[in-house]
Amino acid sequence: MAGQWNYKGIIPAVALPLKSDFSIDEPDLRRLAQWLTSFKGIVALMTNGHTGEVFSLTPEERAEVTRINPLKDIVYGMGEPTGDAHARMKLAMAMAGRLRSSVVRPPTQQPDDKTRQEIARVLKDAGLLQKAAA
Repeated sequence: MAGQWNYKGIIPAVALPLKSDFSIDEPDLRRLAQWLTSFKGIVALMTNGHTGEVFSLTPEERAEVTRINPLKDIVYGMGEPTGDAHARMKLAMAMAGRLRSSVVRPPTQQPDDKTRQEIARVLKDAGLLQKAAA
């Protein structure tokens, strides 16, 4: 065995960027992965999963999580983590300039106008609209 991975830290789930024909937008996926890994404390990326890694965070990493909690709440605090939550997260990443498109596959639908406005507000309050995209 070459070595053991240390997964203590932040391991964000990656939303899959899609084109309007539902094919994978590979350049956008690469751009998103590069942007996500530019943050201090990111140790890995998880596709379509959640690991509960918040319990292994340093105080500095916990402060970063606290800063983005309003975004987590608007995306995942509106019910079960379904396709609707995925659509809200993809919309947030598109609004923040991290994805070119927030396309989701049917039957999942885009968030309504009220939710769009709330996502825009929490992104602005968290300062996530100010960081340049990779």
